[in-house]
Amino acid sequence: MNIKSDFKRERKRIVAVCMSVVLLICLCQILLTYNSNRKVAFDHMKMSLNQLEENLVANEIAEAGMVNSLKEDYAIKAGIAAYILSNNRIEEESIKDYRELASLISVDEINIFDSRGTIYAGTNPEYIGMNFDSGEQMAFFKPMLEDRSLTMCQDLEFNTAGSGEMM
Repeated sequence: MNIKSDFKRERKRIVAVCMSVVLLICLCQILLTYNSNRKVAFDHMKMSLNQLEENLVANEIAEAGMVNSLKEDYAIKAGIAAYILSNNRIEEESIKDYRELASLISVDEINIFDSRGTIYAGTNPEYIGMNFDSGEQMAFFKPMLEDRSLTMCQDLEFNTAGSGEMM
């Protein structure tokens, strides 16, 4: 019985050692897999952030190009309005005609200034009497009083008179 009981004990010890080794191998495998997955996730996140940064830079470049194109478009529309106004004799009091012209050239408003920079006609009668000294936003255009060859387009900003964004 002694041999049998020694054999059973030895067998239990071998099984326990084997189970411990298997458990240790499983734990090592879990740790290796965890670290590997963590590294892959970190690399993927880093790659995604790099792609996002590249997209942001590309979008900023595209936006700058579109803003410049929009500014050119507005300068052309201002030239068209000036040509139509100088050749078609719209009555200064005719807000309806100014609004039709604004609609025709796809702009929100048209303001007509005198040589001192004071609005005397246009699509919005509430602006009549305002001038280039009426605020920082309007003062942007003051150099046009001295140099009439200038075509200027302001960046998109808050319209203090109209309470909204404007360019």
